[in-house]
Formats: sequence, structure tokens, C-alpha cells
Amino acid sequence: MNYFSSILILFFVFTVSADDHSEHRHHEAHEHGTGQMNVAIDGNELLIEFEFPANDIVGFEHKPSSDKQKLLVEDALGFFKIVNSNVLLSEKAKCKISKPAKIETELVEDHDDHSEEQSHDHDEEMHSEFEVNYSFICSKPEHIESVKVLSFIKFKGIKKLKAQGVTSKGQFSTVLSPKSPMFNLGGQ
Repeated sequence: MNYFSSILILFFVFTVSADDHSEHRHHEAHEHGTGQMNVAIDGNELLIEFEFPANDIVGFEHKPSSDKQKLLVEDALGFFKIVNSNVLLSEKAKCKISKPAKIETELVEDHDDHSEEQSHDHDEEMHSEFEVNYSFICSKPEHIESVKVLSFIKFKGIKKLKAQGVTSKGQFSTVLSPKSPMFNLGGQ
């Protein structure tokens, strides 16, 4: 099994685990102001995954209850669909998105998808997220030295981002902030 297969399995396990627990996710606590970022590079493939508390993105964690709230959610979804609005990579790496951005949030789920047991009381505390996944193919991946996160500019509720990365150069982790939005992946 090659290195990237191992990374993909870890991402798959994380994703499946998250999907298995998605019906309970709105009850799990998370830290407002803090998001997560995972980056994996192997060969010419680059995967970037984000998870942000919905409150940091749109200011609430429940289903939109007004037209204004619906517009906030639509605006956030639109922002995340445009990869270059959220992340900046070196042009020298010549990365192209290999499939459309995958964006998930409980804020746009249909109530019809819930069973009675899964339905929630709007008085209960909810913990909703925006999960964003980007997949790239890069013709010169050796030039991927860092990833600049632009979400801080758009969403003032994001105060820090816990970033982890795995590349052929090693494993990396740091905490990003609006003043320090660059995730160094072992480049010069």
C-alpha cells in the first residue's frame, strides 16, 4: 500500500465516521471561533478539508428561519464553491480543481430526511458545521510549499484554524489566525 493510499484511508475513515455520526452531530460541542483544516499531498494529488462551526460562518447554528438567514447560508455556500475565494496556492504548482467542491452543512438539510427520533427541539443547543472538501491535481506539486487560507477575510467569526498536513516532506501542524493565515508545508 503506498503512502497516499494510507492518507486516503485515513480521510475516508474520518469522513465515514463523521457521516455515521452526522445525525448526532448537532448535539456535539465544538469551540466557537475555531475551525479545523486537513491537507494531504501525494504525488500530484492535493486534498484540503475544512470544518467550521456554523456560528462562525453565518452567526447561527439552526435551520435558517428568515429570508436574511437563508441568504447568509446561500452566500456562504457560494463562497466555498469558489475555491480561489477560500484558499490560495502557488501558481507555480499549476493546481486545478479535480472535482467540484464538496460542501455539507446541517443548515440546509431537509426535515423530511429526519426520523421522529432524530428530529430536534429548536430549544436544544445545536452544534452545526460547514464541512468543505477540495480535491486538486497539480502538474508541479513540488511547488506546493504552503496554503493560504482566505476564509478569515470573509468570515470574521473565525479566530483560529487548527491545521494539520501530511506530505512526502513529513507531517505538519499549526494554528492559523487572521494575522497568520499561511500554512507552511515544509517549503523553503
